[in-house]
Amino acid sequence: MLKQTWQVDEQPENLTSNKKSLEDVKVNGFTGYFVEDNGIGSLIISNGVYKLVLNGSLSKEELIKLADKLELDEKPIN
Repeated sequence: MLKQTWQVDEQPENLTSNKKSLEDVKVNGFTGYFVEDNGIGSLIISNGVYKLVLNGSLSKEELIKLADKLELDEKPIN
């Protein structure tokens, strides 16, 4: 799953539950972190304007590989 939103505060995303330690990541001009929570990997990254959240039954490496292929489109969506 991919979720894209505007970055509205200092925190990229709020995670709860049985999360393990957060791991810092840098991907394609974005910074953020990876966490695994109840068997679901989540990659939360931001460039200060946009926040992207990718999650699913994927490893850190798989999520980073997916995020590295993303391109931002500057045109508005109709």
